[in-house]
Amino acid sequence: MNEISPTSVCIDDERFFILIESTLSGNGTLFSILRYCRQNEQNFRKCLNWLMSREDHCPLAKDTLDLAVLELSNRLSFIHAFHGCRVTPDSHYEIEGIMPLTRDWIETEIIRWAGELPKAGSEANDWLQNYLRDYSGKVCAVKSLALHQERGGYCHPSGSETLRTILQKQFPDALARYLQAGEPSIIEFRIPLSQLAPRVWENYVSDLLRIYLKNCCLYPGLGDPREGGIILNQGVAPSWLIQRYSCDEKGQLTGKNYPY
Repeated sequence: MNEISPTSVCIDDERFFILIESTLSGNGTLFSILRYCRQNEQNFRKCLNWLMSREDHCPLAKDTLDLAVLELSNRLSFIHAFHGCRVTPDSHYEIEGIMPLTRDWIETEIIRWAGELPKAGSEANDWLQNYLRDYSGKVCAVKSLALHQERGGYCHPSGSETLRTILQKQFPDALARYLQAGEPSIIEFRIPLSQLAPRVWENYVSDLLRIYLKNCCLYPGLGDPREGGIILNQGVAPSWLIQRYSCDEKGQLTGKNYPY
């Protein structure tokens, strides 16, 4: 089993509140932004708007985020993410990790199940080409398994779900066969901070602060900081894998988990 590092953070785990407080309380910046946000809802929304969009003028929120990024970079090594997949007997995630999607892979899979590729000009082909334009060579994941489940299961781009959508649009008989093979799953993995673009890491810390402020101030929040995904321009190494969650065909967890 791959050991879960004590220096990792998952956005679903509220223990990061303690991490933020212990990291930022010494210099008073966290207390300053909390006092400011608790004065009134307008201040609270101004801070959250800046953390979410960086558009409003809010120096205190900027200072707090800058310090949080710096300090948490010294305290953490990994963040957690979740990738939807379909596990079959010939899946070897524990050996190969999660590979970036390629045109060859998905076209081979379509032919494997349907016997042909979608016809030019068809809705299925348009879907395929748009997907490849946006996500070829990448691994897509979500930040929050809890939100993923609250939103009804599979709701983010992944190779298996895109294949399922293409078959549904043009090859219903092939879809029926496909759904009999393999087990819908979600793989939890950790991403080394060193492999994240600086902006991605900054946005993640911003999300943590937004959750923290919403819970401390109890005003109605703007959006859900757990929304959105993480896109990697590389594969996920086997050593990053933590565990696989079994799902039903609607993407809901079955309660069966398999550690790596």
